[in-house]
Amino acid sequence: MALAALPAELLDAVLAPLTPAPPALAAAARTCSALNPAATRLLYRHLSLSAYARNLSLIHLLAARPSLAGLVRTFSIHLDDAEPAFLPTYTELQRALHLMTNLSSLALYVDASTSWILSPPEGESGQKSGDATTPGTPFHPRLEHLTCNFPLDAHLASFLGQIPALISLTLSSFVADADPESHSGHAPLTPKHVLIPPSHLPLLEAYTGPAHLLPTLASRPLKATLAIAFPNLGFYSRIASTLETLDRLTVFELAGIHWQSRVKPSSSEDKPKAEEKEWISPPVTPRAALPEVDDEFQADRDYDFDGAFLDWSY
Repeated sequence: MALAALPAELLDAVLAPLTPAPPALAAAARTCSALNPAATRLLYRHLSLSAYARNLSLIHLLAARPSLAGLVRTFSIHLDDAEPAFLPTYTELQRALHLMTNLSSLALYVDASTSWILSPPEGESGQKSGDATTPGTPFHPRLEHLTCNFPLDAHLASFLGQIPALISLTLSSFVADADPESHSGHAPLTPKHVLIPPSHLPLLEAYTGPAHLLPTLASRPLKATLAIAFPNLGFYSRIASTLETLDRLTVFELAGIHWQSRVKPSSSEDKPKAEEKEWISPPVTPRAALPEVDDEFQADRDYDFDGAFLDWSY
């Protein structure tokens, strides 16, 4: 049987062992027309771009070739500079992201002031880029995992309204007072405090980011959170109130401390009430105390801080 007659799934399985070696996949794509479609699919399925990897030129290729951008399933990029010399790269990244309609995972480690790349290029969306309250037509309907170092501004809020399948979200801990004016000429989006509308992210299960956004996510089926904040007494009261509304949440981390839920023990033997949930931090176990020694040894002992720290473990 000719290779061209084999099902696409079988060709993918044949070439799958070459996935860790992109040069080998590229060679297969160039040398055999029957293997070219399958090899190309695997080449562009999972992309991680960075200056260190010297593959940032792929941004231009993806922006110019919609057929290739549509093959990408997971995409990660590290791009630090937003200087004028790099703005063409960001503009092409904006177009490439808009064309990657089959993404399941997206990680953007780029300049925090370039959240405008999440908005569709001008003239390619019927929704106004500043409309953060009304979800537009999803152009990433399969995206389930999003990580970015943007603060929540109107660009990001609008993007969140177009990814209804998202189950995991990681945001920057910074709070945007206002969208900065970018060198690209994109109009800044105000408001100072942007929240996530109730219609966004209906399937969200895991959240890492600013703690002040937790109340706006109370209606989501959250199971795990990592709240980032600079706490005060009022902050902890708001956290406690928010936790009471997250019925499905079973674990979260706050200020580096891991918390998990358990059924609150009943304090009376009266009629059983509905199960109440309480939050506990797993117990710590200090190192066993040193054995007592005689007085003569104690007199010669150097009392420094070498043994002053306990070994805490969860």
